[in-house]
Amino acid sequence: MKISDNIFDKIGFCSFDGYETELARWQKWLDNGNAADLKYMTCRKKPSELLKNAKGAVVCLLNYYVPDNA
Repeated sequence: MKISDNIFDKIGFCSFDGYETELARWQKWLDNGNAADLKYMTCRKKPSELLKNAKGAVVCLLNYYVPDNA
């Protein structure tokens, strides 16, 4: 049994290599107004600001959508 079988739909890992490039793309996306009024999407920090020696992250996906007929 895996933890993802009972809690998360998917679990993955990512490296922070190339983060600066992705951050620039994210900023362009924000500048184009794509976040609309979702202000929380503008609060992105560099991983090194959150944890000094971080090299990557564990990413967990949980689908919270429930169809009307469920």
